[in-house]
Amino acid sequence: MHNKQDTPSNPQADLQVRAGTSSTELQNGHWSGLARIPMPKPIILLASSRPNGDTRKVADHLALQLKAEVIDLTQFTIHPYRYEQDYPEGDDFFRVIETMVLPHDQIIFASPLYWYSMSGQMKIFFDRLSDLLESRKELGRQLRDKRMSVLSCANDEEITDTFYAAFRLTAEYLGMEYGPVWHGWV
Repeated sequence: MHNKQDTPSNPQADLQVRAGTSSTELQNGHWSGLARIPMPKPIILLASSRPNGDTRKVADHLALQLKAEVIDLTQFTIHPYRYEQDYPEGDDFFRVIETMVLPHDQIIFASPLYWYSMSGQMKIFFDRLSDLLESRKELGRQLRDKRMSVLSCANDEEITDTFYAAFRLTAEYLGMEYGPVWHGWV
């Protein structure tokens, strides 16, 4: 495990790529074994309380390696899910889905580990996926066969697989491929 003092200006925190039950450690900022995993047109959706924190640093590092764009979900107004699906004017969820998510074949969700789970901002985004199963089914169907991946970040080198359960099960439910999963720690 690395101290935050070890990498004060270095965005290259340690990362780990996981596929199934095996894992390949990414050492010294190099990505070993990554070329075998097809990742066309990836986008990274970041949701962290600290816009320039550790999760952003590892997301930027991954984005450089994958030539991906990083979108900070906290820069958009995305209201919590409502059963009535009547959202205030200015809600950005559908715009983010239509213009930023759907054009990409791989969606990488980047979240810090908060209390054994994804960040609150990411949870709101995931809750809003319900809109794509109810009132906006035509958008939801467009997620099928896309790839959902996850980038987690914490202070510990390893985290429990329960963190990834909501992502994996959501991908399965939406008909998306799942993986790979990366974990960064500082």
